Amino acid sequence: MQFVVQQNSNKVKVVRYEGYDKEKRRSIVKQVASLDKYNPQITDEMRQIFTTEELDEVEAWIKNRLHELNRSEQKYSFERMEYYLCRASSAVELDVVELTEERVGRIYAAIAHFERLLKKRGFKKTDLLKKYSHSTRAVDQAKKSDSSKEIRKTVMPL
Repeated sequence: MQFVVQQNSNKVKVVRYEGYDKEKRRSIVKQVASLDKYNPQITDEMRQIFTTEELDEVEAWIKNRLHELNRSEQKYSFERMEYYLCRASSAVELDVVELTEERVGRIYAAIAHFERLLKKRGFKKTDLLKKYSHSTRAVDQAKKSDSSKEIRKTVMPL
């Protein structure tokens, strides 16, 4: 079994090897099913078509694919975290969001958890704040000017 992930499509072709054609000098492959690229699942129709071994292979591929998608999403979230924190800060500063005690408590808890994880990895908060505090200085300067456009420019560079 082979799984062909289409670049410009939301489908993954499931292809089965069915032998070799000596005259054409190439293997004979047949598409037997297709899966959703981002949410692959085995259908009842596939259970009837595939052998037990093939089903195991498809299930293993799906498990691996979902693991890859999850890791990719986590990596993207981390890479964009600074950007979204700056946007969230700007939203709070401009009073565009409704802050409740429960929500702020959950945010503080998430930040505290993240700080503990960074500390376990050997990053000292005080040292890094001294070293990289120039990014917060730009935000403070924008606050002093009291212009929301300037806050957006310094906090959320596009």
